[in-house]
Amino acid sequence: MTDLESPQSGQPPLKLDGLSIEQLDAFTDNEMEEKLALTALPTEIVEKIAEHLPLCDLKQLRQACKQLETQTIHYFTRKYCTRKHVIICLTQLRFLVEQARNTKFGGKLKELIFETSDDVHMDPLQKQNLEYRLKDSLISKANHCLLTAFNNLPALSKVSMVSESMHAEKPLTCHATMILLALQHRSNSYHLKILELPVNGNFVCWDLFMKLNHWYLKGPADPPTPISTITSLKLALNGRFDGFNTAHYSNDRAAKSIQSFFSGLFALESLYLHLGDIDSPTEAANLGAVTKLIINMKWPKLQHIHFRGMAFTDGSFRRFYHTHNIRTLSLREVVFGPECFAKACGMLCNDSNLEHLKFRDLFEVGPPGLAITAASMILFPDTEGETTILVAEKGEIDDKLQEFLSVEDAATLVEF
Repeated sequence: MTDLESPQSGQPPLKLDGLSIEQLDAFTDNEMEEKLALTALPTEIVEKIAEHLPLCDLKQLRQACKQLETQTIHYFTRKYCTRKHVIICLTQLRFLVEQARNTKFGGKLKELIFETSDDVHMDPLQKQNLEYRLKDSLISKANHCLLTAFNNLPALSKVSMVSESMHAEKPLTCHATMILLALQHRSNSYHLKILELPVNGNFVCWDLFMKLNHWYLKGPADPPTPISTITSLKLALNGRFDGFNTAHYSNDRAAKSIQSFFSGLFALESLYLHLGDIDSPTEAANLGAVTKLIINMKWPKLQHIHFRGMAFTDGSFRRFYHTHNIRTLSLREVVFGPECFAKACGMLCNDSNLEHLKFRDLFEVGPPGLAITAASMILFPDTEGETTILVAEKGEIDDKLQEFLSVEDAATLVEF
């Protein structure tokens, strides 16, 4: 566990060891409340110490360690419980449960950040075993620990997840699903304001929503508590439906799961959504289908949107924009259908509420046609070797948009 806001800012971050997932699986649910040991040394080191020391010395060492833990707990708690931001690895969940039950700590913690990797230098076989065990504990001990911890953190207002690139998507999906499931069922969810899952270039695949839907069907009898108080949501998703296992999930069921999740965000004010990477017209078509599911939602309080890896191949973006009072608009790696971009620019020029505008790496489908999958994709505007970037503030949006468009598109803009 690592602290982000240490009382002595000049000192290096504090690192605390927790139980490994192997040790976590060795405990039953009745043992979840047991106190976590001060350290979790590697088995090899413990064996060497035990073999090297005589029995009498080994006994004295154990007694000294117990005395040290007992005598330092007061000083540790007094310093540690003043912190408001904590990073914890998902293999240290039992440590989080213990600290959350400390009223001094649990009552003040406002931000919790999960890391999905213990050590970048971990042995590949050990890392693979760790990922497997994390996946295996999805709806068991790990989820029990998360729910218990969340229910003892009444002031928690921000939950984030960061991770390094992994070869397999499944472990990351399981991590995010565990967090979402626990948040959906926590008894004090009305305090949660910010949710970020995940960042750092990783993707939560749509299987996450499938697991949520599966949990609703086979989970507890009581309906899950909706995350209705979130004001800021940041999600990076893999927006391809062709990755589904058709034996378990259908496109219709996927759509219902996605709509069920997003429609419960009644207090949403800021939305950062990264659907996927656009490498081909076919990928743009896939993203277009997913984009429509989300773009048809209505959030009365939404003011700030950051869209990346999305496809607006019809007038859905303009309809979405008209139904919300948008003040900040950021579009990156977004595909527009024929003439859709110019019309969208005309709409933006006539909007007096828009205060911040940013475009980067925009694409246009062409030549005009009904079948997007048969069309070619062009960087918009068509400038070879350059990145499309537009940043404008309130008062200069109209002029910068006119400069940003090509001659033909500027004419279309005037006609609109």
